[in-house]
Amino acid sequence: MKMKKFFCFLLAVICVLSLAGCGSADSSEISAAVTRDTKYDAAVVSISAEEFEKAGFHLGDSCEIRFENGYSLSDVPYYNGYYVKNGAPVIVAYPGYTNISITLNKSGIWDAAKLSENDSVTIRLKEAGKYSATHEVLGQEYSFDYSDYNSSEEFCNFREMAGGELKKGFLFRGASPFDSSRGRAFYTDRLLRAAGISFVVDLADSEEDMAGYLSEETFDSPYAAGLYESGRAVLLDMGSSYFSDAYKEKVAVGMKAMLGASGPIYIHCMEGKDRTGFVCMLLEALAGASYTEMCADYMKTYENYYSVSEEKTPEKYHAIAELYFDSFLQCLLETEDSAALKDADYVQAAADYLIAGGMTPDETEQLRDFITDRTSFGEEAAQF
Repeated sequence: MKMKKFFCFLLAVICVLSLAGCGSADSSEISAAVTRDTKYDAAVVSISAEEFEKAGFHLGDSCEIRFENGYSLSDVPYYNGYYVKNGAPVIVAYPGYTNISITLNKSGIWDAAKLSENDSVTIRLKEAGKYSATHEVLGQEYSFDYSDYNSSEEFCNFREMAGGELKKGFLFRGASPFDSSRGRAFYTDRLLRAAGISFVVDLADSEEDMAGYLSEETFDSPYAAGLYESGRAVLLDMGSSYFSDAYKEKVAVGMKAMLGASGPIYIHCMEGKDRTGFVCMLLEALAGASYTEMCADYMKTYENYYSVSEEKTPEKYHAIAELYFDSFLQCLLETEDSAALKDADYVQAAADYLIAGGMTPDETEQLRDFITDRTSFGEEAAQF
């Protein structure tokens, strides 16, 4: 009888402990080491997104973060993309990457937090599902499978740029023809050949990156490789902080290199989305494009990759445009007033951005002439 009571008591204790562990999702916590992503100044956590979710974290949750040096962040959303304002903290499980990372969007966290390689970080669940509604609206997932797309152009996010006085058939944008990690390089290379691209502005890669791509046994982009090997590509190795001096300087280097080239010209990063999106907006602004033209070109990426359109998914479309594209323009115009974005002097703002990066006023004028048919501007061109 005593033994039976003991087992009953033991069973009760086990049940109570089990309920305690399952009933409070907010108790989820993990600790791991971080390493530096040098290009984006992010802290890459040494656990996969799958392991993170097994530990009790889910997309849309709010988390608390504490690094071993004492630097801490509270109420940080966990998303599969950078669905926060510039400078805001976020934990990201980005498609195509194994591990989660922590950063301050478009600013980087490593230097701000004064982190060291292999420092530890503890992440604790603060509030389950707090940002699930935001993730529902802004959350994106897309396929790396060619068969899931309607065309090579859609799969590679490949298109001609248009707007303002841009020359027809002169500037193109899209995914990388070199980086095959998303399965797009092979198809992009064929599109470059078909378009007769004669110069490439590679925003993403360094010489070291390029050497790695060319040495891969599976590398199959002969046309793009030929452009690079013949000196008809500029590698800018850019991060994502488009408001930083370093970013402006690299953009200016790329634009100066373009001035010595002949068209058609192709501009890309890895996916042809954010870095490409900003630089293409900058060129469209310099060419006199309208807000509507620039925004439509930027959002075409979301239609290609995620089937997001103003007609089919208006809430998602406008939320994305406001978060990303409007932030681009706010940077370019140096304003936080969203009401001032649609009636601004984009041409002058684009020139000012390039001058801040190291171009001369004459060079910005030459660039404007280079990318446009300026017949509708009259005989007198604006002087910067």
